[in-house]
Amino acid sequence: MSFPRPDEDSKAFFSTVIPVDPRINIKPMFGNLASFINGNMSAGLFGPQIFVRLQERLRLLEEQGATEF
Repeated sequence: MSFPRPDEDSKAFFSTVIPVDPRINIKPMFGNLASFINGNMSAGLFGPQIFVRLQERLRLLEEQGATEF
């Protein structure tokens, strides 16, 4: 199984939406990028798409273009 790869524009955009904070690290993961807060994955790229891990199901899924991963 191969994972979709993000293009350079997606990687650059992802880096701009993740806050600059010493507790947050951006690392490569399976050919994509992911952000980690205190070692726990919080968001990432899956190809050109950004995903966000949430503690509970929120109204975010009502937004246009939002889907479950």
